[in-house]
Amino acid sequence: MKKILALVFILCTLCSQVAFAASWYWIGQDTSGDQWYIDNASVQKDYYNAIVWIKINKADGESTVEQMKLDHVYKTYAILAFTNYDSDGNVTDSGTNNYPSYDPIVPDSMGDAIYHNVWSN
Repeated sequence: MKKILALVFILCTLCSQVAFAASWYWIGQDTSGDQWYIDNASVQKDYYNAIVWIKINKADGESTVEQMKLDHVYKTYAILAFTNYDSDGNVTDSGTNNYPSYDPIVPDSMGDAIYHNVWSN
């Protein structure tokens, strides 16, 4: 009986780890050489809004992970949270924005690429 309970516990642990794993999808490279990714596993969307996690790997080895909210109707975005990392993976800065301000999504920008990956129209 103890072996069965241990096996069930191990299987539940493995399943929960898989469910929370990020699934980074490459969006593109900006003019600075930074590589942009979106976490497909964490996208929450409906027709009006989407909340997505974005990772930006900078050319100098540093990186940023941002939680972004997109407005489908007005084609705007706001940064809800961010964490910056140095080239060794250490956190250098982080923060949340309780009162985000929305900016327009500029055509042919990385924001535009993210928007069109979330909504195909």
